Amino acid sequence: MKKALILDADLEYAFWLCRGLDQAGYEAFPSKGILEAATLLEELQVRLDLVVVSMGLPGAGAFVAEIRRSHNGARVVAFSGEPQAVSSTTPQIDVYCRRPDRGNDLKRQEWVERVGALLPVSVLPGLGLRLEPDRRVAPTPNWKQWEGAALDGQFQLKRLLGRTAHSAVFLTEVGNADSRAATIKVVPCQGSIPLLPYWERAAELAHPGLTQIFDGGLCRFEDLDVEYVVMEYADENLADVLRQRALEAGEAREMLEPVLETLAGVHAHGYVLGHLKPSNILSVGDQVKLAADGLRPAGHAHAKLAGPYDAPERAPLSPAADVWALGVTVVEALTQHPPQRPWLKFLKPVLPPKMPGLFVDIARDCLQPNPARRESVAGLATRLRQPLPIDLAVGPVHETPEMLADHDPSEIETGLGDRVDADAEPVPDESAVS
Repeated sequence: MKKALILDADLEYAFWLCRGLDQAGYEAFPSKGILEAATLLEELQVRLDLVVVSMGLPGAGAFVAEIRRSHNGARVVAFSGEPQAVSSTTPQIDVYCRRPDRGNDLKRQEWVERVGALLPVSVLPGLGLRLEPDRRVAPTPNWKQWEGAALDGQFQLKRLLGRTAHSAVFLTEVGNADSRAATIKVVPCQGSIPLLPYWERAAELAHPGLTQIFDGGLCRFEDLDVEYVVMEYADENLADVLRQRALEAGEAREMLEPVLETLAGVHAHGYVLGHLKPSNILSVGDQVKLAADGLRPAGHAHAKLAGPYDAPERAPLSPAADVWALGVTVVEALTQHPPQRPWLKFLKPVLPPKMPGLFVDIARDCLQPNPARRESVAGLATRLRQPLPIDLAVGPVHETPEMLADHDPSEIETGLGDRVDADAEPVPDESAVS
């Protein structure tokens, strides 16, 4: 697999671009500065095939020159319109391009395709550009135009609830005389690993803390082969709430208790949730549930990962990876932001300066880079039963260098997380989008 590096002062934006390249067959790494990028490359010891760089970063020109020298054959893409991009001393740049609009997955896909079209074919082989136009990645459907249609002759797509770069969720109904609202997730096949067998197995795991799966299938719609799964409708999800405000400590506890109970049941049956994050913690009536369509058997070889909820280890999916995602979610639930993540693999994420003390301990025990040192779900449930102190906002709490480096790096078997976005950020009203 070819390797890419994206350098941009806005780290979240770099992560977002990396997910687009991952979907094109790259293993892409983000960095927010030249020093961090140099440290990352020294640690990973990989040969780069592609560098996407903001030439406005201090030292960018010298860094590109070094890449030209030490990574023979690497291609360099620079964002246009930046101060150093037009300097006479700038090293050779293969392509200048505009930045895709932040958060617009369709624009990101167009950007990836444009980069692949301008660079030699060998750079982005996953896109099938130039050499094999018949295998070109199909454009994302105009999901909005699907509203009102009947999928597989039985499920009316009433309203588009949310979409990602590779899937969409619609409001539909199940049942006849006693019909009720449901959601239907539609995923174009496009040669990807079939999802229907996983959905069928998830439907068999009837846990009260998981959204119910009613049906699923494979059909052809508008000259496109699609898989679909019909699920219980959720009134709201945690991501909806966090766009407005953070949770209070008591609310976080009320949310975590059923989440931990459900995770315990899932893990006891040999499964992992695999995609725990705020948008998949759902409110169904007066009950907190987890989206079930991402369930996978423990030990399942996962796709390349790259988001803040993804554990750093290169390993099959495991309960420990769910615990990592839970730790990130706890921090985000209380602060509206995931924790800052360092680049060196043996360092812990840095917690925000203020969090209730009980949740600081829980987050630290979840966010251990070594999966063997993470707390179990049962242990977390026991910890959560401790009484909350009267003054919930203890702190400020800072991670010290001693806290961050409390392991011997030689004992850590984790690598920097393999990166892809199984689920890009959906548009608002993302109920049940996984």
